[in-house]
Amino acid sequence: RTPLNGIIGYLQLVINELYDTPEEAREFLLGAQQSAEHLLTIINDVLDIARIEAGKMRLQPGETSIVAVLDQVQRLVRVQADEAGLQVEYQPVDDELTAWCDEERLRQVLLNLIGNAVKFTPAGGRVAVGVQRRDEEGDVRFEIRDTGIGISPDKLEAIFCKFVQADGSTTRRRGGSGLGLTISRHLVELMGGALGGDSDGEGKGSVFFFTVPLHRGGEGRIPTSDGNAAPVEGHGRNRPLALVVEDDPLYRDYLCGLLEQHGFVTTWAATADDALLVLKEHVPRIVTIDYSLPARESARLNTGWDLLVELQRDERLAHTVTVIVTGDGEVLLRRLETERLPSGIEVISKLDVPAELPGAIERALPGGPDGRHSRILVADDDPHFRLVLGRLLEDRGHELLWAKDGEECLRLLEVAADTIDLLLLDLRMPTINGYEVLERLHQLGSALPVLIVTAFPEPETIEERMMLSGGGLTRLLTKHEVLSDPGRFCELIEHSINSDGQD
Repeated sequence: RTPLNGIIGYLQLVINELYDTPEEAREFLLGAQQSAEHLLTIINDVLDIARIEAGKMRLQPGETSIVAVLDQVQRLVRVQADEAGLQVEYQPVDDELTAWCDEERLRQVLLNLIGNAVKFTPAGGRVAVGVQRRDEEGDVRFEIRDTGIGISPDKLEAIFCKFVQADGSTTRRRGGSGLGLTISRHLVELMGGALGGDSDGEGKGSVFFFTVPLHRGGEGRIPTSDGNAAPVEGHGRNRPLALVVEDDPLYRDYLCGLLEQHGFVTTWAATADDALLVLKEHVPRIVTIDYSLPARESARLNTGWDLLVELQRDERLAHTVTVIVTGDGEVLLRRLETERLPSGIEVISKLDVPAELPGAIERALPGGPDGRHSRILVADDDPHFRLVLGRLLEDRGHELLWAKDGEECLRLLEVAADTIDLLLLDLRMPTINGYEVLERLHQLGSALPVLIVTAFPEPETIEERMMLSGGGLTRLLTKHEVLSDPGRFCELIEHSINSDGQD
């Protein structure tokens, strides 16, 4: 409303001829024009936010010269800096340095961050713009540092929220809508980077930094269509599956190679949405997620953090080891001050992957470096017996998946059968009983070892008896036998796994 009131007020003065000279009338009209330009900026910001939140922000990624963009930004910011009595210093940049991003949106982010630095730095202060090529992280890092009014540390994350400024009084004194940083962060994330800020406190200046993907030559990195994921082939009980979610092809190949050296079959996805498609069909033992991922128009998920949150909602992935592999540790650590990381999630800097990823792999494969690891699906509707089984088997290093009825058991077998070593099956369950599960396994010709653990060992019908006798696929044990001799039960578990259904 402030710029709109300015437009109306100045025009009323001119319309009612409340001016003394033609020069004063011109000043009123210029004031109306400036207010209109301010209003247009706010409207554009609101439209950008609306497009982003509706998933309609369209990017046009391509090879972008950093020097060319900075030259344009420097010319546009010069007038604002001169009026503020400031000198903006630009670090020299290699003429050959290029990023893979939307040039117009990169320029928009730089103009916003440098413009903010100029706006909130008193005359005589200093604003410095630095650029760093980071080959190992696969990105270009921009840093805008000022000696301005600074920000209280407890407000650093809040200023990235819509319509929020560190000090509300700055809106009237310096202008602004409180949307610029929100838009900038979203744009950077859509381009596959991350944006953050830091300050030692009020009156001590600020620094804002962000990354965009480095252009290494060849094909671009930001996908423009669906299906940017590798097919899944060749995994099974002896070769577990690893999913690498990474848009940088060089770093993706490096991670896949490292995991394959440890016995994994690997697949990859370039965006968070593509990773979800893979996870609908497969349950990997380990998932590595880049925090900064690009996103297409109308994407459901934008960043690695969005994917991480989605993974926590999927019960099938409860025992999947998840590792965030990031080159944007500063942004992630700042975010972790206000948002708690789900338990069991590990964070590794891309620079530390050679030293730290093997430890995560060992946790994904507690059976040892040969990759042999026992994953057992327990299908039983009795929560008390499930608790007993959990204590018995998890203490021996087995990984357990749980199904409370036959329907859930079949669903888990459908998506994760290749990663399951043994099925512990109760016969009497709601919806679909254990006999029907066995019948389905027989129809599929499955060689999955099955150990029946039931309170009702005697089949009630001829059909049930036939299901239990088909093909030497099953073993049968009563729940009383499990509880009275847990040691023998655990030995039988090991024997059942190692027999691969042939006994």
